[in-house]
Amino acid sequence: MYYNTGNLCIGCMQPLGDSSTCLNCHTERSYVQPSPYLPLRTVIDNKYLVGKVQDYNGDGVTYIGLDLEKNNRIFIREFFPQGAAFRSTNNINLMPMSGKEMVFEDCHQSFLALWRQIARLRGLSAIQSVYDIVDANGTSYIISDYIDGITLRDYLLRSSIGYITWKQARTLFLPVLSTLGTLHSAGIIHRGISPSTILVNQDDGKLILSGFSIWQARSMQGPLTTEIFSGYAPIEQYAGTDAKQGPWTDIYSFAAVLYRALIGSTPIDAPSRVENDTLMIPAKFAEQLPAYVINSLINALQISPEDRTRTVEELRAELSASPTAVAASASSYFDETPPSPAPTAPVREPVRGKPDKSKTSVVVLTVIIVLLALAAIGIILALTVFRDRLGLTTEPNNTVIETTTSTESTAPSGMVIVPNFVDMTKSSVEASQDIKKNFVIEWKEEHSDVVPKDFIIAQSIAANTQVAIGTKIVLTVSLGVSTVKIPDVTNLPFEQAKTILEDLGLVCVRDVKVNDGSKIGGTVAETIPGINTEVKIGDEVIVVVWQELETKPVTVTVPLFINESVNSIITNPEWKDVFKFNFVYEYNSSVPKDFVISQSLPSGSEVTAPAEITLKISLGSSD
Repeated sequence: MYYNTGNLCIGCMQPLGDSSTCLNCHTERSYVQPSPYLPLRTVIDNKYLVGKVQDYNGDGVTYIGLDLEKNNRIFIREFFPQGAAFRSTNNINLMPMSGKEMVFEDCHQSFLALWRQIARLRGLSAIQSVYDIVDANGTSYIISDYIDGITLRDYLLRSSIGYITWKQARTLFLPVLSTLGTLHSAGIIHRGISPSTILVNQDDGKLILSGFSIWQARSMQGPLTTEIFSGYAPIEQYAGTDAKQGPWTDIYSFAAVLYRALIGSTPIDAPSRVENDTLMIPAKFAEQLPAYVINSLINALQISPEDRTRTVEELRAELSASPTAVAASASSYFDETPPSPAPTAPVREPVRGKPDKSKTSVVVLTVIIVLLALAAIGIILALTVFRDRLGLTTEPNNTVIETTTSTESTAPSGMVIVPNFVDMTKSSVEASQDIKKNFVIEWKEEHSDVVPKDFIIAQSIAANTQVAIGTKIVLTVSLGVSTVKIPDVTNLPFEQAKTILEDLGLVCVRDVKVNDGSKIGGTVAETIPGINTEVKIGDEVIVVVWQELETKPVTVTVPLFINESVNSIITNPEWKDVFKFNFVYEYNSSVPKDFVISQSLPSGSEVTAPAEITLKISLGSSD
């Protein structure tokens, strides 16, 4: 199906006006979609308009689109496995290549499973939201919200210095890390986290994780054209390795992106690091970054998956609070040349019975050298690795958010400094005598699908604020997720099922199942997850409905309605779904009142039902 979009630019779905080139995205009015992608202005499922290709990789292609019912811009992701499918120039249906039927089907099922899982997580703010899945043209389409933004790669390149501070990165990246943890809990491994697959939302400046693909397109061992990002992909995604992939795969990629954002350069690619495992952190950044951040990067960017940070929870803990000792693990990665050891003086065998003055001198000299060396090392560490913890920060723009709960050190008498309670647990706050002495804590509880139970989400007074001793602070603590059981809505019309599920606080995503003709189109075949499954409030439920059956046109012969009464016509069930009647009344002395004088369609003619017909009805004599 095709749709006349008039002056709508198919590159950005904005009004084109009279210009031959879009002033917004610079797409030419004459632009033609390259083969083998969907022709411009194709309409999927009678409501999703296809625009210009945005990107493609091994498992599919993404188009900009327009939801014709909502008049909203959207992204349309088409399953189109490179090397396993083709589309001819005169047919929009996708076909598996000869000999690749099994690969096509296996990858298709992986594609649907991945996106159905993502659709259930619509409430997450740091991923693109999926709201429909459509089967058509021999393939499947994922309909997701449009994101107006640029890639993190472009965002960093446009920066005058090419990198950001840890304070900025903490605000930007930790919500993405929380979302990544939720994805892993749902069994979703991204395998493609990079500056090119993270978007910066231009509306609020937050980061959005995009670029999801099936594993077959993100591993050199897979059957499809592989897309991995050099410098950001861990060693297990490359050929020639038996290492398993898992959450630790995304941990490496996330840390590599964070490294790029903080240091301003792409990490050395994993295969090169196997030969020479060097992760350089320039001295300038070693001085600016908190030691615990450097330590976190080192742990998360280990080449061997077994040595690497294994879970989001571990990485989040390392990035949220400074360990007490990290200098040993961090120092080997600084690109500074260590001082050469002091030369040792030769020691002669002393003459028995007499004090050896030369030996005494050597011992004294050695002790002095050792003490001086230790003092020098201590000064270096104080000015670099431990400078933040010792209060020796010299650059106010690089101030680090500390997690200490000390409240009195810098406040005048009778006043205290509010600590950062966020990410602390309720039990740790209640156990702190320092907090009990200085504040009145009031608790507020709310459910959260991101913050674990018993962890603090927010505080009523910002950290580092100076307040009087005894000030009340309201802390919002997470109750964890709130759950409901999915009711049985099978065989109900979709809209009715949707109302029931939405009343429970769930979000519905419609999917379509092929109908062999034995089912009622538009009714619910199943839900994913199934009946009685416990899910979180705010989760998405895929409601699979039976495909509407195509009704073949029915041809009928127009009967003779003249001299029939109106009542006999409108009460005859035979004509109910065949004709749409229009009645026109006029006075007529020769035809009785309420009887048909004439008809707009001649009797005996063939028409397609439902047909519109006008009948002229007598009002009787005007006398």
